[in-house]
Amino acid sequence: MGTVVEFPLERSYPETVSGREVWAQKEPSPEMVWAVCPYIRSAIERCKHCSPWEIDERYGEMRRGCYGMAAEACRIVFAMQNREKKL
Repeated sequence: MGTVVEFPLERSYPETVSGREVWAQKEPSPEMVWAVCPYIRSAIERCKHCSPWEIDERYGEMRRGCYGMAAEACRIVFAMQNREKKL
């Protein structure tokens, strides 16, 4: 007869990565950001393949919000991958 294994009653979640871990990651390639961008933007608007940085006459160098959010999502994935490699 087999061994009875207790089924966990509480769901366990991995610890979230810290901001320090996220920002320590490499900058994702534009192609990777563009692949994530459609999930950040509404389903109606398609990714416009923005450049990582743009020059605005009024504000100077800036990054579009959708590009910045998609790049941060990529860095979060990198941070989790790096954490798993250390385990």
